[in-house]
Amino acid sequence: MVMVVTKQRLFQFLLALILVTLVVNGYTFFLFLTGYSSGSDFDPMSWASQGNKLVVENSSVPSIRFKICDNTDRLVILVGSKTNSNLVQIVQRIRFKYLELGRLGAGRKVDLEAPPPPSVTRLQRLIQPSKQLTGGKRTLFSRVWESIREWPFSDSLRLVSIGQVLSAGQTASIRNATNAVRGTQLKVEVTLEGGQVALWKPQAYPRNVVLEGNAYGGKDRHYGEIAAFYLNLLLGYNNAPITTGRRINFQTELWPVASPTLKDTFFKDSNGSLCFYGVCHFCSKTDPVCEGDPPVDVEGALVLWMQRKFQTVPNPWRRTYQATILAPWESSMDFCSQLMRDIPRLNRAQTLLDIVGVAVFDFLIGNGDRHHFEMYLKTEPDSSSHSNKIILFDNGKSFGNPFEDYVDILAPLFQCCKIRKSLHLTLKRFEGKVGFWLDNLTRGDPLYPLLTEENLSALDRRLRIVLATVNHCKDTVQQHNVKHNPSQHKKLFY
Repeated sequence: MVMVVTKQRLFQFLLALILVTLVVNGYTFFLFLTGYSSGSDFDPMSWASQGNKLVVENSSVPSIRFKICDNTDRLVILVGSKTNSNLVQIVQRIRFKYLELGRLGAGRKVDLEAPPPPSVTRLQRLIQPSKQLTGGKRTLFSRVWESIREWPFSDSLRLVSIGQVLSAGQTASIRNATNAVRGTQLKVEVTLEGGQVALWKPQAYPRNVVLEGNAYGGKDRHYGEIAAFYLNLLLGYNNAPITTGRRINFQTELWPVASPTLKDTFFKDSNGSLCFYGVCHFCSKTDPVCEGDPPVDVEGALVLWMQRKFQTVPNPWRRTYQATILAPWESSMDFCSQLMRDIPRLNRAQTLLDIVGVAVFDFLIGNGDRHHFEMYLKTEPDSSSHSNKIILFDNGKSFGNPFEDYVDILAPLFQCCKIRKSLHLTLKRFEGKVGFWLDNLTRGDPLYPLLTEENLSALDRRLRIVLATVNHCKDTVQQHNVKHNPSQHKKLFY
C-alpha cells in the first residue's frame, strides 16, 4: 500500500514539474516573441496593450516581413518558421523606431500643396513629352538613340534629352521582333526605328493584383518596371534602364515583323484572338498573352537596351530559393563582418555602400529577387548615383503586394549599418510624400496611372521603415563606439 502511494506521489510530482516547465518556457517564448530582453527598449505589457502581436507563420519559408493590418499603420511581424531569432529581435527594434517616427511626426502634416523640391521641378521639365518627334523621321530617331549611347550618365545633369527619348520609345515603329530567351519571364526583343534595341514586357497582371507568398514570387509586373524607372530618377539614382509604357497591336505591329522562332509561338485561341507565349524558362502555350476579344492593343513596359558593357556579380545577400535552406546572411547576423574580410580592401567601402543603396531601392519597390548585380567594368567611370557602379536592371518583381514589406531586403543596411549621407538626406526630404511625387512624375506615361493608391501609400510607409532602420543603426553604432576605443569606432554615414 505504501509503495502505491509513493508511486502516486511521484507521478503527481513529475506532473507538477512538467507543468511548471511548460509555464516557464511559455513565458520565455512570450518574451522572445515580444522582443523583450534585459536592457531592451521594448515593454511587453505596453506592446500587448497596443494590440500588437507577432504572428508565426505555419510555413517553412525563411522570410520575415511587416504586414499592415486593417488599412492602418499598425505593423504585425510575420516570421517564417526557420527565421533566426536574432533577426527577429533586430526587426522588432526597427518596428519600434518606426512607431517612434510616427509619434514624432504625428503633429506634422505633409503639405502636398507646397511647391515641389527643385529636383522634382527639374525632372518634371526634363521628362515632358517631346512634340518634335511627330512624323517620325528615321534620322531624327537615330539622333535620339545616339544621345543615350552612354546611359547611365556619370553626371545626372546630362539628363537633358530624357523626354525626347521617352517619346521616341513610345512612337518609333517596330522594325524587328524576336524571342528574348534570357531570364525566366516572357519578353520580346524588338528593334525600333533608328536602330535602338529594347525589351518589351507584356502585361501579366492588373494594377490592383495582390501577390501573397515569398518576396520573389509571381511574374514580372510591367507597371512596376515603369514605376521603378521613374522612382530611380526621383530619388537621384539615375542608374536604371530608360523605361516607358507602350501599347502594341499584335496584328499590325508584332506579327508582321516577328522572327520565325517567335512566330512559332503565335496561335489563335478558342475565341479567335491572336496570342503568343514566347520562349523563356516559364513560357508555355497554356499561359499565353492574348490581344483580347474584341482585339485591343496590349500594354507593356518597353525597356531600352543599354550599350555600355557590364559584368554580372552574385549578390552576397541573395536568397537560396529553397524553403528549407537558409542563406548565410539569414543564419548569421555577423555576416557583414565576415563579408568585409572577403572584399578587396581597395573597393571595400564603396562596394558595400553600393549594395546598401540597391537594397534600399529594392525594399521601396518590394523587389526580393535581386540575386545578381550588373556592374560597370573597372574601366568604366564612376557615376554619382546612390548605387554608383551597380545598375538597377530588371525591376519587374516589384509592387506585387502593398500590404506587406519584406524587411529582410534591408539586411545589408541593418547588418552593416552603413549608408551614403546623400541617400539618407534624399530619403528624409521625401518622407511622407514620395508616393505623391512619383504619381505626379508618371502622369505623362501612356499607361498612367501606373500604381494604385495602396502601392503609393506603401512607398511612403517603406521609406519611413528605411529611416527607422537608419535610426536603429545610429543606436547600434553609438553602443559599439561607447564600448571600444577610438581606433575601433564605426561610422554610419559616408
